[in-house]
Amino acid sequence: MARINVSGSVFYNDMTPAGNVEVKLIELDLMGGSNDLILTKITDGYGKFSGRTAEWKDREGTGPFGVVIPDVFLMHFEVNTPAGTHRGPFMMTGTGSVPIVLPFAPFKPVAQANRELVQITFLSDGLTDPAERFLYEFIETGSNALVDLHLANAYRRIHRITGNQATLANMISKLDLAASRSSTLAVDLVLCTHGGTRSRLFFKDGEKTGTQVKDAIIAGISAARRNKLRMVFSTACFGNSHNSKWIQAGFKVVSGSEGIYADSQASMSPFMHAWSQEKTFEDCINKANAGDIGNVADNLAKEFYRAKDRADLADLVNSNRLIRGNHFIRIYSSPE
Repeated sequence: MARINVSGSVFYNDMTPAGNVEVKLIELDLMGGSNDLILTKITDGYGKFSGRTAEWKDREGTGPFGVVIPDVFLMHFEVNTPAGTHRGPFMMTGTGSVPIVLPFAPFKPVAQANRELVQITFLSDGLTDPAERFLYEFIETGSNALVDLHLANAYRRIHRITGNQATLANMISKLDLAASRSSTLAVDLVLCTHGGTRSRLFFKDGEKTGTQVKDAIIAGISAARRNKLRMVFSTACFGNSHNSKWIQAGFKVVSGSEGIYADSQASMSPFMHAWSQEKTFEDCINKANAGDIGNVADNLAKEFYRAKDRADLADLVNSNRLIRGNHFIRIYSSPE
């Protein structure tokens, strides 16, 4: 039998994609023939797989009087997941195959009791312009409230750092403390600080480059505990310029804005809600990016800077968030 191109998708019984699971396609032979394993693939984060099969024997076996029975193209699948194994007929269609729906829910290795969240907030301190100070105080207070609203029951504990305590050293100390419990399997970070171009972040103890932050995390947290670091949701301006450093420090996925970040009021709640509802990190960021309908917040920020004769800053306003790392991590995913 010639080789053929096949494709398909796998879902758990709650219709979430079964990502990173093994799919085997087997051509079954009858009447004494031998089964042929013709494809082995790992699904992507969307539960999809595709490939070109190996060739297999074009016979089912030998029937009465030595008659060779032709191949009837009887395809079966076997899906191996951490939650269990499922087998069944693989039904081809004109453009692919009928989706495989597993009879069990996804494996959720990181339960609420096994995950901790660190939030550092440092925005309004030192601002002298009343309008700008009001804006950042609102975001500062609102971000804390949104984390409590959506995530208070999703984590064992929320570690919060604000005001005079919002130093880089204290952030690292809280991350280390959160990861120190033997039962902690994942530590997430919500970063609400100012950011600048050239990969700069601002803490109470001053401006730090992304490299300085990365090096301090590596120096201050053991490798075993850094393995528990999972996601960063950053509201820092120019957060995308910091993304690679968070990954190098040990986090598995991170998001950051392309430019000046101005839409927290519209974007944080959709992200937090989706994250608490076990959506993928990518899905959560997509909802955050779609939260500011018509880019109202960004446009208001641009007008604010233009009114202050700072067209140079107005041109840099862009809250669109980009992702680096494993897009498919969920709140119950292991970081390893």
